[in-house]
Formats: sequence, C-alpha cells, structure tokens
Amino acid sequence: MARPAGFKPCKASPCVARREHMPSACRTLIRRSRQGGPLEALVEQAHALEPYYCALALLELSGREDVPQSQAQDFAREALACAERVEPGTPRRREVER
Repeated sequence: MARPAGFKPCKASPCVARREHMPSACRTLIRRSRQGGPLEALVEQAHALEPYYCALALLELSGREDVPQSQAQDFAREALACAERVEPGTPRRREVER
C-alpha cells in the first residue's frame, strides 16, 4: 500500500475528533479489525486518530492474519513512530510512566 508523497500519519482529523471520543474510536476500530473489517478502510481510520491511539490501532492491524509480513512490519514501525510523537505529560503518557 503506497503512501502519497508528503503523507503524515497519525494526524487527528478534525471531523473524527469532533464526532467521536478517541478511546472509543480506537476500540471500535480494533473490534472491526477482529471481526474481519476491510484493512484499507481500517488503516485510513487509524491514521485519523491521535498518535497514541493510532499506534495502538496500527499494532492491532499488524497482527491480522491477512496482512503480509512485510506490511505488518511497516505497520509496527509506523506505530512506534506514532508512539514517539505522544507528548510528555498527556494522560496516557503519565499512565505508562507510573
């Protein structure tokens, strides 16, 4: 799955942020993935989440059986990159540091 030039993953979409609570959106995405939802649509939804939730979603997607190993590795790398973008002091970051 090729990314367009200048593509920046893990950027919260204003319409997603307004419509849905990020943790709920992430849980819904993970549930749809486990139910066999279409991979491309789920990846697009993951990219619309805030970095922390994007990382969680991409890690979930990387473990799907229908994802080739090379693509799973790409998802895992991208998830790590998103996790690195989580700002210190955010509630999720404090939970991890405890």
